[in-house]
Amino acid sequence: MTTGRAINFINTTRPIEEMWDWLSYLTSPENAKSILCRKIGQNEFGIDYSMLKKRKAGKECSQFSIITEDVVEENAKNIARYVTQARDLFAAARNVSELASPILYYYGMLSLGDALVLSIYHYSESEEKNENFHKHGLTMGRTSDDVTVRPFGSFPRIHDCYSLEPELYLNKTSLSLKELLSVVPDIRPQYRLVYNEEPNVRPTIGRIIDIDQGQYEILPIKGFTLDPIDCIFMAMFILCSKARYRPSVWFDEITTKKESFLLRSFLTAAERRYPNLILNRIWNAPFVFAPVARTGPSDDMIAIDWSSIEMRP
Repeated sequence: MTTGRAINFINTTRPIEEMWDWLSYLTSPENAKSILCRKIGQNEFGIDYSMLKKRKAGKECSQFSIITEDVVEENAKNIARYVTQARDLFAAARNVSELASPILYYYGMLSLGDALVLSIYHYSESEEKNENFHKHGLTMGRTSDDVTVRPFGSFPRIHDCYSLEPELYLNKTSLSLKELLSVVPDIRPQYRLVYNEEPNVRPTIGRIIDIDQGQYEILPIKGFTLDPIDCIFMAMFILCSKARYRPSVWFDEITTKKESFLLRSFLTAAERRYPNLILNRIWNAPFVFAPVARTGPSDDMIAIDWSSIEMRP
């Protein structure tokens, strides 16, 4: 989570639209460039790169380097393209039923993930020419409800933007859809109702304002503490695969099975949460989009310091 930074509280009754307005700031290459230059100038990338590199040393996996000024121009252009594509995919997903929306949401999430990667890392030309580089980094497991993480591809690159546990993909860990849903903070009540058991998320002491502030604890699964980006992305990959390759199974699951309520709740939560998490990571500071009446004013909520951001049309 992006903690320890001042909270950017956006007072709004239209959180999804406002969130995408902020993400759309990055659809201008010049604006994206200003964010990257700030990160480089302040050496703030939200990840302990030296520790991550040490843990990956000698392992068969993607290699990378932190962005420098000589790649900012190209990375900024591609970030703008990816965010624009993601915005259109999410908009399209909202205009179709749950039978097709997981496909659009997943590829929108993939584009946002690619934008996040480019806000931190640069990959060599030889790396990008490797056929493994362009894979998802995830494969379906023994059933349509399991996913296995791979050492190469999009997912491990995204995971490297916020986690110091490369072993998740180095060990080719397999996780079930139920396990992934159990650690999505937004759907704790729905999970409890459907499965009659406690999810693997516990609120911490204190008033919960919004999950972006990290006032909750995600319990380890199979020895790994998953970031919300991990669990949402992998769960959506499973649902996307079902919708694409087993549509009859997916139709029954989303319409008549006992899990239908939970799956629909997840789709709604993911649409709102995942882009917000990516925005937080790219900016390296948490954003909360909500009306004041929901949270109430407090000393740790401040408005955006516009003087610190170079805004462009």
